[in-house]
Amino acid sequence: MVDQAEIHRRTRSEDVEERREVVKQLYMNFADLPDKEQAWIHLIRLTSDADRNVRRGPTYALGSALSHMPDKKQAWEDLHSLTSDIHRDVRGVAADAIGSAFQKQKNYYR
Repeated sequence: MVDQAEIHRRTRSEDVEERREVVKQLYMNFADLPDKEQAWIHLIRLTSDADRNVRRGPTYALGSALSHMPDKKQAWEDLHSLTSDIHRDVRGVAADAIGSAFQKQKNYYR
């Protein structure tokens, strides 16, 4: 189990490698985190990171995390708003994440 307090600390790290690693942890462990809303907030904030590779990772993770969010309407709105992000790489990955999340939802109802 991943320590959510440690994730919180690492999302604010000065070390870009540590922020990249925490994005991977959030992506791989999102479903098991007790405070999904806080994890979601971390992912949203990391989409504004100065490092391009850090920015793209959480955007894609949001698409996977969507199905685990209690407030799916707000989660969809957050993800949709990233399609207007100032960073082109975030916009593109946000569009892909929406497509991925939509496909998962569609398959769920089959």
